[in-house]
Amino acid sequence: MAKIITVCNQKGGTGKTTIAKQVALGLHGKRLLIDSDPQANLTCQFIANPQGFNLADLYVLTKTRDVTIDDVNKAIYDTNFDDLSIIPSHRNLVSFESDSSLGREKYLSIILKFINNNYDYIIIDTPPSIGMLTINCLVACTHTLIVTEPRKSSVDGVEQMVKTLTLVKENYNYNLDFLGIIVNKYSTTKDCNNWCSMLEDKYKDFVFKPFIKQRELLNKANTSESNLINSNKPLANDFNELVNNLLTQINIQE
Repeated sequence: MAKIITVCNQKGGTGKTTIAKQVALGLHGKRLLIDSDPQANLTCQFIANPQGFNLADLYVLTKTRDVTIDDVNKAIYDTNFDDLSIIPSHRNLVSFESDSSLGREKYLSIILKFINNNYDYIIIDTPPSIGMLTINCLVACTHTLIVTEPRKSSVDGVEQMVKTLTLVKENYNYNLDFLGIIVNKYSTTKDCNNWCSMLEDKYKDFVFKPFIKQRELLNKANTSESNLINSNKPLANDFNELVNNLLTQINIQE
């Protein structure tokens, strides 16, 4: 059964999509990316002109209890990377943020039951909000990662996100494990280090090392299907170490 990792934060601009992509590329085995953000930034990095079946279509079928394994397989697309596939997003997905149907929190869980034995890892990118789309991802996953920047608004968002994870675990997904916090866009300024220290003081070993440094190449990697990270040895080493530490944390929690 796959380890299902939701990458989240209610605050936008933290580089959550970049981290989700690079974690998926750094893991080994059969992997599936799911883009649950209606902005579809992750989708566009792997599918140039997405027009086929997508996650919004699967949600529609799940809502009417008509989804089948054939439907789910139609929404899975190969990428240029070995053993890495993606379920793309679509702007129509935003309509499910206001869905009031009974059982709306479990659409993604129902979808993944068809395929979670087919993968080693499923990585889910979420919208920058705590709405029904993000709740679906948290209910469906086995593990969560919070991505943040070392500044006040983002650090405050971590606290709210942790509270949400606790509520989801208590009410919907008892098997949900919090892996930890990834600090993205790190710099060596005094202010930045102060915010990182605050995170470490509050969340202890749940703050992953290394911090991912602010680099222009990382911004370019977020708009390219290529794995540009491999062209920068220090950045590649940081992500390799991060993924190794992530796997260690998963093994500790099992």
